[in-house]
Amino acid sequence: MKSVREEDLTTKESALVIIKQTVKGFEEKQKAISAFSEETTELTRGIATKREELSELSLLEERRNSVKKQIEGVEQQKTQEEAKESSYPQMIEEQKADVEKMETKIKTKRASYEALVVDCQYYEFWVEAFGTRGIRSHLLKKVVPYLTLRARKYLDILASGDIELKFSVTEKSFDIEVNNRFGGEKYKNNSSGERQRIDLAVSLALQDLCSNRSSNSFNLLALDEVLVNLDSVGIESVMDLLKELEGGAKTILFATNDERVAELVPNQITVVKKDGISRLVV
Repeated sequence: MKSVREEDLTTKESALVIIKQTVKGFEEKQKAISAFSEETTELTRGIATKREELSELSLLEERRNSVKKQIEGVEQQKTQEEAKESSYPQMIEEQKADVEKMETKIKTKRASYEALVVDCQYYEFWVEAFGTRGIRSHLLKKVVPYLTLRARKYLDILASGDIELKFSVTEKSFDIEVNNRFGGEKYKNNSSGERQRIDLAVSLALQDLCSNRSSNSFNLLALDEVLVNLDSVGIESVMDLLKELEGGAKTILFATNDERVAELVPNQITVVKKDGISRLVV
C-alpha cells in the first residue's frame, strides 16, 4: 500500500506530464498560429499583387477597347474607301460621257461660229457697200452737181442771189453748205425766213432729181405752209418762183393760212374748220 506522499508525488508527476503535454500542445498551436500568420501575410501580399494585376488588366482592357474602336473606325473607313473605289469606274465613265458631250457641243458651236464669221464678213461687205463710203456715196457724188445746180437756180429767185448753196458728200455724211452774204455761214445761223427759202429750194431740187430719174413725168406740185416765217418780199419771191414752175406745165397746189396771198393767187379753195369739222366754202 502506497503512502500519501507517494500518491501525492504520483499525482504531481501525472499533472506535470499533463502540463508538459499541454505546453507542448500550446507550442504546437503557437507554431501553427505563426505559420498561419505567415500564410495570411503572404496571402495579403498575394491579394495586393492580384489587385495590382487586376488594375493593370483593367488598363489593358481599356486600351484594348480603344484599339478595338480604332480598328473598327479604320475598318469602316476602309469600307467607305472601298465603296468609293468601287464607284470610281462608273464616275469615270460618266465623266467621259460628259466630256464627249461637251466636245460635241464645242464642235457644234465652233461650226456655228465659223458660219457666223462667214456671214459677218458677208454682211460687213454689204454694210460698207450701202454705207456712207459705198454705193450710196458713189450715187450721191454723181447727183451732187445736179442738186447743187437746181437748188442754186431756185435760190437765185427766192433770195435774189444773196444765198449760195452747195451739196457735198463725205465718208460720214451728206451735207448742205450754206453761204449767206448777209447772214450766217451755217444753216442754223440764218433767220427763220431764210431757212424757209433754203428748205423750199432743196425740196424743189430733190423733186427735180426724182422727176429726172423717173420714167414718169410729174405735173403736180403740192406744198404745205411754204410761206411761214416769210416777209412780204419773201412771199413775192416764192410766188414768182411758183409762176415760173407753173409755166412748165405744172399744176401747183399749196396750203396757207396767210391772207396776204389772196390777191396773188387767182384760183383759190377756202376750207373752214369749225368744231373739229372742215368744210369747203364756195
